[in-house]
Amino acid sequence: MSNELVKPDFSQLPTSPMNPDEFKSLSDAKKYLQRIQLYTKGQAIDTGKIGPGQYGIPDGEDIESLGNEIDVLVFAVRAKAMDVSDPEDIRVSYSQKEPLYAEIVEGGGLFGPSFLVYERTKNEFFEMFFCNKSARKVATTLYPFAPMGAEQAEQCGVEAHGPLAATLGVRYAKNKKGSWHVTTVKECKVPFTQEPDYEAAVKEVNKFYNPEAEEAGEEDTRGRTR
Repeated sequence: MSNELVKPDFSQLPTSPMNPDEFKSLSDAKKYLQRIQLYTKGQAIDTGKIGPGQYGIPDGEDIESLGNEIDVLVFAVRAKAMDVSDPEDIRVSYSQKEPLYAEIVEGGGLFGPSFLVYERTKNEFFEMFFCNKSARKVATTLYPFAPMGAEQAEQCGVEAHGPLAATLGVRYAKNKKGSWHVTTVKECKVPFTQEPDYEAAVKEVNKFYNPEAEEAGEEDTRGRTR
């Protein structure tokens, strides 16, 4: 008589009705909108967390590199100004009509267009903040990729449209003051095979245009209110 245990076959047990996308949304702890930024100089590069001239997703102390070229669908654009001079009291304004916006700009803070984009490889929404002089110039070429109604489209000399796909690359710039990397923008020639669910996209766009509701009480992984 053998003492070997007979292992039951569990392969026929009922499977979970939850699909991978549902599980991801359930288990994802990131409640705030992450950002993609172009890295050119600074501590992140000096410490080897990412290479110069690469797009990355900062997450606390870590940075996930996306390389030097990314494809994005542009869903929305808004104004943004940030005063980060006091890490314990970061001030943000999303309206050029607010006194705070002008105060931040005049005080040398960060300001410029903020875009809501859907990145191809991650299949997620991100913010891209074009907040310095070089970036603001580039942002004018990305703006036409955002959804436009009839009036906006006429002013830009294009037809009204929804989100358009753009390929963002990198250009090396240099002058007497130094060198840096700049975003380049061109039409994306490769169709997106996976796009966000319509209802999810509407939700993200509404949150993007109403950031105060999203940010109330939320903190990012750096422990600072966004």
